[in-house]
Amino acid sequence: MNKVIKFVLLMLFAVISFSAANIIKNDLADSKIKQIYNVQGYKQIFLPSSIDKNEELVSIMKGVSEKNDTPFLFRSVYIGVENNNNGNPNLLKEKNDVMFFSSKNLPQNSKTILSHGFTYNFFYEFLSEMSSVQLTNSDIYISDKHLNSTLQELSKVFNQKYKLKINSQKLMVRPSDYPPTSYTDFISYNNYNLVFFITVSIIFFSIFLFVWLMANNKAISIYRLNGLSAYKIGKQLFLKEFATVSLATYLVASLVAFRAFNFDYTLQMLSLSGLVVILSYISIAIVSSFSLTNQLNSKPFFKYSYFILYAVKAFVFFGDCFHYCISIIFCKC
Repeated sequence: MNKVIKFVLLMLFAVISFSAANIIKNDLADSKIKQIYNVQGYKQIFLPSSIDKNEELVSIMKGVSEKNDTPFLFRSVYIGVENNNNGNPNLLKEKNDVMFFSSKNLPQNSKTILSHGFTYNFFYEFLSEMSSVQLTNSDIYISDKHLNSTLQELSKVFNQKYKLKINSQKLMVRPSDYPPTSYTDFISYNNYNLVFFITVSIIFFSIFLFVWLMANNKAISIYRLNGLSAYKIGKQLFLKEFATVSLATYLVASLVAFRAFNFDYTLQMLSLSGLVVILSYISIAIVSSFSLTNQLNSKPFFKYSYFILYAVKAFVFFGDCFHYCISIIFCKC
């Protein structure tokens, strides 16, 4: 029984560690997505409502871009599901694509980022490759290079072509009926599920640590009577295996999640491992400080502890039954 409880404790620690690594990995990926999606080095411009996004607008943008040596960038976003190119969608596979169409700069290599278990693709093409649908649903950006002079030239062309009276500052003002866009609209996922999973795992880790102490209170007392310190007792009962699992988990998670050394995860693992070691030593010291006579007679190390143990077992049992029933219900639905 003690070996089973010890195994569960070690596996719970491994689960918590892997989940923490995934949170850091997702945060790093989200940061990259945010940087690309927000178009670094560009400012968003807003067209008057009377100007339609069509081939004529593209021609105007190209002319102004060449004249002022300043590129325009059109960003088109597609969020949906994949299909087999025959009109049959695959509802189980999401598709998250961002297309950047430039009026001047050469296209960059496409980028693929994995975050929260989903793939996000970024493609770069010339402005001439953009379809009418992509043009209609695109956001327009202008490079910071020669920003003021380019905006003045663009507003001048708009005024002449469409009989308008706008200035360059007007093109930078977001209309009230134009909702702001954010990279969070594109990702739409967070780490809540992993945080919840870690929280539940920590609760069960605490429960099984209590059960492990209950099962080993007599052994702890015997070691204590033989003059062993809390450090040596912990090393003898638990911490050798814990150190091995902790190191193996760190190496595997670093290799799988980051494929390299990651400072944040290293610091997190050191803190988590240190917390478990300190908690274990404190628990062993508390157990060994109670009546050695009671413990040697297989009595609990504090009053009512068995009642707490039985309550914990009942909680785990009924929790499993509830989870099983809910699973059956949802499977039938």
